[in-house]
Amino acid sequence: MLPRVLLINLDRSADRRQASARVLDDLGLHWHRIAGVDGAVLSEAQRRQLNPPCGWHEWFRPLTPGEVGCFLGHMRCWQHVVDQGLPWALVLEDDFAPESGVSPAHLEALAQAPGDWDVIRLSNASAPSAGVPRPQALDLQPGAGRSTNGTAYWVSNAGARKLLHARATLCRPLDFDLRHHWERDLRMAVTAVRLFRQRSHEEVASIIGDRAAYRRAPVVQRWGVYTRKHLYHLMFFAAERLHWGRRRV
Repeated sequence: MLPRVLLINLDRSADRRQASARVLDDLGLHWHRIAGVDGAVLSEAQRRQLNPPCGWHEWFRPLTPGEVGCFLGHMRCWQHVVDQGLPWALVLEDDFAPESGVSPAHLEALAQAPGDWDVIRLSNASAPSAGVPRPQALDLQPGAGRSTNGTAYWVSNAGARKLLHARATLCRPLDFDLRHHWERDLRMAVTAVRLFRQRSHEEVASIIGDRAAYRRAPVVQRWGVYTRKHLYHLMFFAAERLHWGRRRV
């Protein structure tokens, strides 16, 4: 049984919607568009309410408007899964591209995968060197993977509920928040080879915004951010192994 495909797409990104539709139709997948949230049109007060100052161990800088909007778009997908009573769904950002050889059979294989996973990340492994394996040989590895994007992942109904629970504010970008899977007791896996990739900025322009604007800040402010950034990554290195951190269950 194939999952419902949920495509996150901003109203102003008709070109991305058309390109994604061609790919999904060629794969023979039934898909549903989820209107993305344009963080650029949120007021500063709305963004501050959604992304208040967070502890340095949570994240090292305020989120960009694009990051806030991106996260809200994913939350709409999770809510759709819950509201529609879907057993699972494949969530895609509209800058996705399938790896060569990916077919609906690979998604059917995920439905049969043992482990009762909440989330399976499909774009967070290293690129396959010799193509995507046969669906029967599709291997899953526990954990969140090493890459940091939310381009493509499989989410169950139980996983969507866990991801929505106690979500009044946002402290991290979506891709990094998923890596803190233990905070929500998410049973998370990643495909051993990448099934989908995020298209490069040369292929499609980013709508997230400038994540590295802090590099142009005054020296004192810039070094303060760098310090918090390194502390965060040190804490994450330890927390990932010890499953330490603020619990959301």
